[in-house]
Amino acid sequence: MCMNYLLDDPQLTDKLYFTKNHEWVFLDGRIAYIGITEYKCAPCKEAPSFEMSSVFTYKQEGAAYGRVRCGELTIEINMPVSGKLVQINRQLLTKQNLNLLSIRVPDNWLAMILSDEVKTTGLLCPKAYLELLASKQ
Repeated sequence: MCMNYLLDDPQLTDKLYFTKNHEWVFLDGRIAYIGITEYKCAPCKEAPSFEMSSVFTYKQEGAAYGRVRCGELTIEINMPVSGKLVQINRQLLTKQNLNLLSIRVPDNWLAMILSDEVKTTGLLCPKAYLELLASKQ
């Protein structure tokens, strides 16, 4: 699992942030796309299924907005920032045999949110996130 491509694109390095729990947010003005990295689902041995919160609900930073199920394993997906869920990426979530290890950030977002003020305090820039991953190996 190599995510070094994150450092090659200046658009990503300026707008993309991560949590220490492998969730990410890509900022585009008041719109933000959120998702998970392959490291979040590394324990999954089979194709996942997703359960997502309803759209038009407001979620606080850190609150669960979905779950990934892989057989007996359930992994919570939390909000990297606060905002109102306005769209779920159903096209991604209904893919047959979705391989989470091939997900490129931020191409395959799980949800789109609308936020009046996105706070990046406590989030990691791509370089810091890659350093975190390297320290765990």
